[in-house]
Amino acid sequence: MPQRRRSQTSTPQTPKRECKTIDTPTSHDTKSLEIEATRIYETPRRSPRRQHADSGTKRGHVSDSEDEPDDDVEDLLVARSRNLKLESRSPSKSPLKRSRTETASSQTPKVYVDELPKGLPDRLLEGLDIVFCGINPGLTSNSNGFHYSGRGNQFWECLLQANFITPDITYRNAPELPSRFSIGMTDLVTRATAKASELSQAEMRESLPLLLKKISEHRPRVVSFLSIGLCELITTSISCPWKAPKAPRETKRMKPRSLSPQKKSPKKASTQVPPGNVANFREYLLPFKLKYPNANAEGISETLFFAMPSTSAANGYSYRLEDKIVLFRELHSQLQLIKEQSPDALDISSLTVIDPLGF
Repeated sequence: MPQRRRSQTSTPQTPKRECKTIDTPTSHDTKSLEIEATRIYETPRRSPRRQHADSGTKRGHVSDSEDEPDDDVEDLLVARSRNLKLESRSPSKSPLKRSRTETASSQTPKVYVDELPKGLPDRLLEGLDIVFCGINPGLTSNSNGFHYSGRGNQFWECLLQANFITPDITYRNAPELPSRFSIGMTDLVTRATAKASELSQAEMRESLPLLLKKISEHRPRVVSFLSIGLCELITTSISCPWKAPKAPRETKRMKPRSLSPQKKSPKKASTQVPPGNVANFREYLLPFKLKYPNANAEGISETLFFAMPSTSAANGYSYRLEDKIVLFRELHSQLQLIKEQSPDALDISSLTVIDPLGF
């Protein structure tokens, strides 16, 4: 019988360690993975089976897993490659949602306050019966181009109830007011704000000479300022003392709460004016006027100024709608008396004559 050759035993040679790379979705991260994989393979690690073999718990042969990376290392590299894939994807919405969003944003562009037109056009003609002057335009009026078109503004309702306009007139008919009803509209400050309190007193004082010059050029019979606070600032600026009329209802003020117990005081009789009752309309006549050297074609030789409460919805407690309507009716009746030069009109002989160019 042929003798079986015995296999020659040879010492197993350790294969060269080569760097294995894992394909990644992005090229710029491949180099970092190769460096990390090289660092992991060059570090002498032993698999759990090799450790048991060295300790004698299992057969003492060299494990074939030494030629390949450990399962833990490979799992680590796969996990990192997945993380890179997740990071390479943009966290935006799906293409369908993204296209819908882009379409909606392109159809409705954002409008910023700085991009809106600054100020409203003046509705003025020469020789008007009355011009209503506000502090400055609101954001709503500034965006649509119509005076007093903000939500809740009571200006047009007051005009209608006082017979200044007819029922078919709305804020969109503002350009027609000078020609149809001899009513003009303008503002002290052209800059639009959400609230009038955003304007400084210095800015309002700087705009006063331009306003008086504009009024002297158009020569209306009456100018009505739609703000009691604005009238106080104007009379102070031109050094004409004027005491603002008491509002039908005082603004509520919160009293500080006291920690010590106090006895309840008996309720005092209310001194507030009933709704729709104005004590004396003469208190709303401002103590100055503009006087012109010659009368114009309409027979206007001077301009009188009246103070009226703001028609904004924010001014709804001290002056309610019924109070404002009463004041507008009184203003309309005085305007008719002034036009007719009736002796029943308010006495204006004591008013101070101011020079619009002297500021």
